[in-house]
Amino acid sequence: IEQLDPNGASTVNDLASALNRLGLTTREMTSILQSIKNAGALQAELIIN
Repeated sequence: IEQLDPNGASTVNDLASALNRLGLTTREMTSILQSIKNAGALQAELIIN
């Protein structure tokens, strides 16, 4: 099992891959990424089409 690095070395791609392996829908993954960004833990711009 892959793990994300709690010290910040994980990428958004790592997170998306982990969520995908859990079988989440695109909508669920988007919601999680938005929540992480709103909490200030994601330093990226989310572009949702």
